Amino acid sequence: MDIQDVLEIFDREQRKEVMLPGMRREETANVIRMIPDKKNEGMIIYSHLPNKKIEDVILSEIGYFSKLGMDFEWKAYRHDQPEGLNALLANMGFEVETPDSVMVYDLAEAPAWVHEDISPGIRRITSSEEVERVLTVQRKVWDEELPNLVSYLRLQLNQYPDLISIFAAYDNKTPVSSAWTTYYPGSQFAGLWGGSTLPDFRKQGYYSSLLKIRMQEAMQRGVRYLTVDASPMSRPILENFGFQCITHAWRCVWRVNQN
Repeated sequence: MDIQDVLEIFDREQRKEVMLPGMRREETANVIRMIPDKKNEGMIIYSHLPNKKIEDVILSEIGYFSKLGMDFEWKAYRHDQPEGLNALLANMGFEVETPDSVMVYDLAEAPAWVHEDISPGIRRITSSEEVERVLTVQRKVWDEELPNLVSYLRLQLNQYPDLISIFAAYDNKTPVSSAWTTYYPGSQFAGLWGGSTLPDFRKQGYYSSLLKIRMQEAMQRGVRYLTVDASPMSRPILENFGFQCITHAWRCVWRVNQN
C-alpha cells in the first residue's frame, strides 16, 4: 500500500467531499463544516488555513458555532497546514484529546483468514431497541453513559440503515463485545468504530470475529479501504492484523458554555 497515495484519497473522499448522514455540509474558503440536523455537536472536518491571520479564522469559526449555541469538534490532522494546528487550537481554549493513529487496511490485500466462517455468536443488530443492550458493553468498558452515542446509533439505524452495520458478540444471551461500520456513498472507504470487549472476555477471539465479519461485509459492498481511528492501546492490535498508520488525528473540542 502506497501510504501517500492512500492519504490523498482519504483527504479527498473522507474530508473534502464526504457527506455525513444527518448533517449539512458547508464550505468556506478555509474550512468544511458539518452542521447536525438536530442540536448536537458540529464539526470542522477539513481545514486549510492561511499563513497569516490564522487566529482570526479560528475565532470566526468559534463565533459561528457560538451563534448556533453548539459545541463543535475541529478534527486536526498531523499533515494539515499549518503544522501544529492541534497545539494552536489548544492555546486558544479547545479541549485537545490524545491523538489517534489513523489506520488503514487495503481489502485488496486481504489474506485467506478473512474469508473464514464467522462464529454463530456474532449477530447483526437491526433495530434501535437492540442498541441499548449492545451499548452496555461500551458503557462498562469506557465507564461512561454515552447518551450521544445511543442517540446517534439509533438515528442511523432508523433513518440511514444502509449506511451503518452494528454487530455484537454474545456469550449465551449476553453481549460481551460490540462494534460497527459506517459507509459513505461513492467512497472507497468504510469506517470501523467501537471494537470494545468486556475485560473478562478478552483474548477469546471476539474482537477478531467482529473485525472479520465487518471485513467480509465491506468487501461484499465493494469497499476498498477500511479506516480506524486507533488509540495507542488499539494500534498494535490493528497492526498485527495488517493495518497501517497513514497519519495522526486530534479531536479538538470547543465548548460553547466554557468560561
